[in-house]
Amino acid sequence: MHGQKDIAKISNHDEDRITSMMDGRDDMAVEYRRLGIARILLDKVVKEARDYGCGTVQITASDMGVLLYTDYGFRKNGNFMYYTF
Repeated sequence: MHGQKDIAKISNHDEDRITSMMDGRDDMAVEYRRLGIARILLDKVVKEARDYGCGTVQITASDMGVLLYTDYGFRKNGNFMYYTF
């Protein structure tokens, strides 16, 4: 739509995984931070992974995202964080 811009999106579905939540961007636009958007997107990623039959969601998190993922229930494993159903 004209005049709108993407702030974040879930993309790049493979046959067995979602490979990107931010469509290749490092972070969300500053004016959209702290509004709960990342949590909504994370809920969608986790739901889709569960519905698809995945047993684990594994991510790499920016320093800014670690608190969100930890609060959600993700655990650290080396350079990755994971959430198990």
